[in-house]
Amino acid sequence: MKKTIIIYPLLLGIYPILFLFSTNVALFPLNDLWVSLIIVVGAISLTWILTYLILKSSHKSALLVALSWTTVLSYNQIFGPLQGLKVLGFVLGSNRILVSFWAVILLISGYFIIKSQRNFANLTRMVNIVSIVLVLFSVFNIVIYECKNRDKYQDSIVSEMYIPEGQPRIMGKLPDIYYLIFDRYASSTTLKESYGYDNIEFINFLKAKGFYVAEQSHANYSTTVLSLASSLNMNYLVLPLSSKKNRNNDQTRYSQRITDNKVLRFLKSQGYSTVHFGSWFWPTGYNPNADVNINYSYLPFRGFALIMFEQSLLYPIFRLFYKLDSGILSAFDKISLLPDEGSPKFVFAHILLPHEPFIFDRDGMLLSSYEKLNTSEKEKYLNQLIFTTKKIETLTEVLLSKSQYPPVIIIQSDEGPYLDMIEDKEPLSNSVIEKRTGILNAYYLPGVKNIYLYSSMTPVNTFRVIINEYFKTNYSLLDDKIYYIKNASSMFDYTDVTKMVFEIN
Repeated sequence: MKKTIIIYPLLLGIYPILFLFSTNVALFPLNDLWVSLIIVVGAISLTWILTYLILKSSHKSALLVALSWTTVLSYNQIFGPLQGLKVLGFVLGSNRILVSFWAVILLISGYFIIKSQRNFANLTRMVNIVSIVLVLFSVFNIVIYECKNRDKYQDSIVSEMYIPEGQPRIMGKLPDIYYLIFDRYASSTTLKESYGYDNIEFINFLKAKGFYVAEQSHANYSTTVLSLASSLNMNYLVLPLSSKKNRNNDQTRYSQRITDNKVLRFLKSQGYSTVHFGSWFWPTGYNPNADVNINYSYLPFRGFALIMFEQSLLYPIFRLFYKLDSGILSAFDKISLLPDEGSPKFVFAHILLPHEPFIFDRDGMLLSSYEKLNTSEKEKYLNQLIFTTKKIETLTEVLLSKSQYPPVIIIQSDEGPYLDMIEDKEPLSNSVIEKRTGILNAYYLPGVKNIYLYSSMTPVNTFRVIINEYFKTNYSLLDDKIYYIKNASSMFDYTDVTKMVFEIN
């Protein structure tokens, strides 16, 4: 009888990776896929060899390895819908219970496989065919996307990456420049109208320190990648025509404009060193063009590898032993040390606060499991924002007091908070636009009169003003435009809401 070739453990092992990549193919470059595949294939091969040496059965070892790795890599896809599930007031959807349940199922399955008298040859042939079909389906989707969409649009920036000649306007030391992005920090209007919170104490704090606060500012794009790509390149983006039917959601070219941007190039040409503070959010996690990279993420992974890890069983196990607060709070500590480093320097920091996950109360204490499950998202967001405000105030005082020469400081958010489920289903309205696009936007520009700053100034003009004022360039200010994008998964379904915003204000 012809011996059956066993290939399904490897194929079922890589299928969750290929499926995850195919459903997020617009977000990551293809190169990100290969590293993950190599690591997983290596890990599966090693465990397969060890299992075979123990069981002395090719079919049983293959079945055990396939079952184990498929559930490990597909944990969130299988158990994700059960997260937070309550039955009679008892939380069944916690990771502790779900992981324990998975372990029990795996142990029972493993016991019956090992004790079984069958050789599983017929099952092997069937699973081989199924695994081949699944893998080919995902590969087909990836190939079709790559052929149709990659490099379809020539450039993401309206103007070329020309860098004008510049020279310092003021003799002597050039100021350090801190560009601090606090993700989803809402505007004062949104906080007052949607959250019942008056942020006037913080606004007055900034003004007392010499900041100009653009209190009617809005994001040019209501999603992080487009917002930062625009502000760091001082221009609007070339987007495909808006359409709900446009399924091309390729963000890679725009994320590349975050790391290879006009502001960084210009400041480097003026002798600035560059420091990049990254996070777990892959487009800002690492910048190969910066002189120094500091990532406050709790994991060494970036890009697609990070997404894959968070979808796997390893992530909830990791979370049982690691506190998220230690990573994100270290960013404030490390930025506070920078005034003592050499100058001039340009510091870009993307800090995912008050962005979810919501883990802090308003005093910076970690939320308990009970508080996380029994506090509304709205209240958790507001409490984390209040704590973030306190951290910003402390950091601002440190930067101003410890810097040998007064630094330029931009405190800005890239977008407003996301909508709740009810708002998400409502027609586009003034309140929805304000919530998603209204942002914090404050400038400390030492030695410069604020005549070019205005209350409705948007981020696209941030560095046009700064570079003009400190380096004698002649960038003209652009008309402020605001584009509403419902969410990052439909990035090219956008609406120009500029007129509606200015009607509101």
